[in-house]
Amino acid sequence: MRYLTANDILTAVRRTDGGRMSAAYLADRSAPATTFGRGVTESLPAQQQQWLNDMSQVRTNGAAPRYDHPGARPVRREPGPLTPAELVWIQRLPADPAQVSYEDARVLVGLVASVGKVATPGADQFEGAQPAHNDPKAAGDSRLVESIYAPIRELHDRAVANIRLEVAQQPLPAIPASTTGALAEAYMAEIPGLRQHEAWARAEEAVADARADREATRQKAIDAARKDIARVDEALAKRTATAPLTD
Repeated sequence: MRYLTANDILTAVRRTDGGRMSAAYLADRSAPATTFGRGVTESLPAQQQQWLNDMSQVRTNGAAPRYDHPGARPVRREPGPLTPAELVWIQRLPADPAQVSYEDARVLVGLVASVGKVATPGADQFEGAQPAHNDPKAAGDSRLVESIYAPIRELHDRAVANIRLEVAQQPLPAIPASTTGALAEAYMAEIPGLRQHEAWARAEEAVADARADREATRQKAIDAARKDIARVDEALAKRTATAPLTD
């Protein structure tokens, strides 16, 4: 007879990302309860087999939507001042950050990382660039590209945080009622001399702890996403409050 370990069962039910270990994967990980070794093919104990069947029916939320933030894919350029062509290009960008294309945003990320900077000997020209000190033009160029990209960065940062919050707020996948019995069978196999009522009591406590851990993890993700949204909103409010008035 083979059995699923308590650790595998609890790891599967604690997951809050909507994913689930497949029944085939868990069954393959099952440990031998006798000396036959991993090559045996006996079925699992009844409660554990029921749990596997129940887990395969649990509704999951699926994978989180992917969001490509332009900050993760800058267009590389050599460190140095803005060229005349780049200045003309910046002037032609839409004033509304939402209208700036993804590819143009990637170019701006590269400019922020390299304009007003100098290459560091022996380091990557792009990633190892350092600010050019005592150079008024370099400082002015750097402030210009940062002022252009800041509202675009905030727009994408907010979108990422919104997705994270939406995913975190989804209902947690159900924990099948058969989990307690499956865990009790695992404890009976793993702990010599453990009585059935002791195994069930231990399993009930472990399921309650797993449920609490899942909810705590979910709430932590919600709080982190809300904190990111608040940070972006605060940066936006601060920037717009100090922006010069225009006619």
